[in-house]
Amino acid sequence: MLDIFLNVLYLGALTATEVNLMATQEVAPQELHAVVPVEFRAVSYIWSDVYPCRFSGVTVPVERDWEEVVDNGFVKTTLPPEPGKIYTYAIIINKKTCPGKEAEAMFSTGNWNGAFTNLGVPLGAKFMARSLSMDVERQPRWLSQAIKVIEEASTNNAAALNFVTFSNQLAVRNKEMSAQVRE
Repeated sequence: MLDIFLNVLYLGALTATEVNLMATQEVAPQELHAVVPVEFRAVSYIWSDVYPCRFSGVTVPVERDWEEVVDNGFVKTTLPPEPGKIYTYAIIINKKTCPGKEAEAMFSTGNWNGAFTNLGVPLGAKFMARSLSMDVERQPRWLSQAIKVIEEASTNNAAALNFVTFSNQLAVRNKEMSAQVRE
């Protein structure tokens, strides 16, 4: 299933989006690796093209399963992995819906690091959604963990299933479009 998901990225046809987003609803604190639907609106001027649009996807609380080097300019500290503890709320946006237009597929990521990760994602939480880089070194370290959780949850979680289904439909459509272009 991850192959289909990655095909979406490599076949293009995604909205290249880097936009400041604000949560339109509160996401209550979740258990580690839960998959919860989220919706955001653009933080923009009212006359902007993206102002009336809604951006939807999922959020997944993830744990830090890697070492992290913190450099405050004077001292470098290596933090060990912290399994079992929520590190951040990963946010993956895969759909942009604007009034009067068909839903547009996208793949942008971000995360919510509040002062306390046990608070969930509060109403009005803001974050920068960035298009996923093809350079693995520039991708969020939590991305593979979040995608794995979404895929596993898609068997019994409606939000995860909707996310995967929409992404898979896009992958199939993109393969058909690229085959037509080659002919």
